[in-house]
Order: sequence, then structure tokens, then C-alpha cells
Amino acid sequence: MKLSVLATSVLLAAVSTGAYAYIPGTYTGAIAGQNGPVKVEVTTSADKILSVRIVDQKETEGIGSKAVASLPAEIVKAQSADVQGVAGASVSSAAIKKAVQECLNQAQGKKAAPLALKNGNFEGKAYGNNGWLTVEVTIKDNKIIDIKTPGQRETKYLG
Repeated sequence: MKLSVLATSVLLAAVSTGAYAYIPGTYTGAIAGQNGPVKVEVTTSADKILSVRIVDQKETEGIGSKAVASLPAEIVKAQSADVQGVAGASVSSAAIKKAVQECLNQAQGKKAAPLALKNGNFEGKAYGNNGWLTVEVTIKDNKIIDIKTPGQRETKYLG
């Protein structure tokens, strides 16, 4: 008798403290991939990721498409967006995982903080496949109004 009362008390405490992870529903998110946005659709129950679908993408066939084909099932199996990416498709993998996490955040009732961008011209540099790449970004009134890549030497259609 004491055991069943204890078990019932624990169960009621878990339910009353919001033990459910998600608001059941279907959520969409999109993150920039290698060749454009990767849009995902995630369906959740109160306590599980039920499905992950890639609904739109333009990832490279044979490279990014490997991540598109395999990561949704891996995410459902792991019940988390924190899964191993696909070797050779790191940008596509990261986009899928971030878009899924965006959906899970929605399902948990989390809202993204508004983004405040500082007006001005900004420059960043990174080493690409064929040397240093400079990116110049112009921001005005909380919007990116121009992006330039002067003097870039990346491989046509790949970089």
C-alpha cells in the first residue's frame, strides 16, 4: 500500500511540474545550407520527436544530399538535434541540425530574442580553398543591405 501511494505521488509531482518536453504539433524552421536554405518540418508529441522531414533544400547531390538522406532518422532515433554530422557535408549537416533545433525550441515554447544589428560597414576574413576571402557587410536600420566579396578566388560553382 505504501509503495503504490509513493508511486502515485511521484507520478503526480512529475505531471504537475511540467515533465512534458514539447507542445505537441508540427513546427518548421530554415537555416542557410551550402546552396541555399534548408527547410525542415518537425512533428512532436508531448514527450517525443515523432518525425523530421526536409521539406526544401538545394544541397549538392552526392555530398550534402547524404546529410539530407540520413540525419532526419538519426535525429528521431537520438531524440535530439545533437547528432553526429555527415563527413564531407559539414555545412549541410549543421544547417539541418540547427533548423531542427529551431523547431524544437518552438515546441518548447522558447522564443528567439530579437536581433539588434549595429549600423555600419563590417569586414571579416577567413581562409578559403584558394586563399584568403574577405566579406564586407553593410548594415542599416537593423537590416543587412549589402554583402560584397571583393577579390575572392574561390572555385567557380563550388566556392
